[in-house]
Amino acid sequence: MVTRPDEWDHEAAQLVLSYGPRTIQMWESTDLGAPWLNLMREALNGQVFAHKNPDFLPVAAVHGSAHLTLFDQAAWDMYALSSLSGGKATANKFVSAKPGTTPSDDLQDLGGYYGPQNNNIQTLQERGAAFIACHDSIHAIARTLQTKRPTGPSADMIAADLTNHLVEGSILVPSVVAFLAELQRAASPTPKPTEGGRT
Repeated sequence: MVTRPDEWDHEAAQLVLSYGPRTIQMWESTDLGAPWLNLMREALNGQVFAHKNPDFLPVAAVHGSAHLTLFDQAAWDMYALSSLSGGKATANKFVSAKPGTTPSDDLQDLGGYYGPQNNNIQTLQERGAAFIACHDSIHAIARTLQTKRPTGPSADMIAADLTNHLVEGSILVPSVVAFLAELQRAASPTPKPTEGGRT
């Protein structure tokens, strides 16, 4: 369990919590096979292009098997993470943009930058989305990996190494479920005192 701000990406997390325009949608992403990247892309397209809200901030709070998407391919290879995917992936196909796509693509192009054939972390990050990594989930994954290699590194050592293999731009927090509460608190307006000092 991490308890000190220097053990996680405290400054980056604070930027998310203090986001000024306050138009945030949080996605609790737990299942590697669920369409959460597609739904984030759809929400971003709808908010920016249909509702004319360019400041919309989609945030993925990632844990469970979905957390495998936030490790780079080197970690997938080193720790055989595909064995934890339930047969849903042999490599981390969730990170990279579709080759040849650019922000100048036609909005209606299904295979273009904004289309459903380009659901990935890289493009969503380029468009401003935040991906929150969970230390508790990383340690749970590390414990599972350690049981497969009982004479190898400890779970703590594996977890420390996995945090060094997070997808670039991921924001590590102690616990994603705790961060959800922090975001709810940050998004809730402070009640104004009424007459007599009561709120």
